[in-house]
Order: sequence, then structure tokens, then C-alpha cells
Amino acid sequence: YWQVVTSFHQSSSVDKAEELLREAIRLNPHVAEYYLCLAKVLVGRGQWNEAEETANECLRLLQLWGPACCDKRIKWEAKVAWAGGIIQQATKKEGPNRPF
Repeated sequence: YWQVVTSFHQSSSVDKAEELLREAIRLNPHVAEYYLCLAKVLVGRGQWNEAEETANECLRLLQLWGPACCDKRIKWEAKVAWAGGIIQQATKKEGPNRPF
């Protein structure tokens, strides 16, 4: 996760970013931020259904953990709003044409 949020800002590294995020989720499926970043990548790729499911799981975890989430660089409320925005984009099937 940390490698993705600090290093992957180019579309050429999207496959690796997705791979790392999926591995992070596999290793620890209880961290909302992993799902949030993966949902962002999926929206950028136009994978609307999976992006919506992933963002919904992020919201579920955010509600479960509350502000005690792992990454304190972004406020809890902002993460909730970001996940909601991704769900809205996925539902409307519109969003950025780039994953980052």
C-alpha cells in the first residue's frame, strides 16, 4: 500500500499498483485504505462494477473502524467522501480516464 501511494503516479505502473493493492488486501483484508486506492484504480480503468463493490467494502470498513483507520494523512471524513464519490462515478459509469 505505502509503495503504491508514494511511488505510482504514472499510468505505466497501473498493473503493478493494482497487483500490490490486491496483495495488501489478501494479506490484511481489514484496512479500508487498501480498498479505497484499489477502487480508484478500477474507476480509472472503467471497471465500474468492481470499483463500486470495492468502494462499498471500503465504506463498510470505515464505518466499522471509525476514525481509528490506519493512514492518518487523510481525515476519516475525507475517506468516506472519497469512497462515496467513487461509488457515484461507478454507478454513473463515468470518471477519470486515468487510474491515478
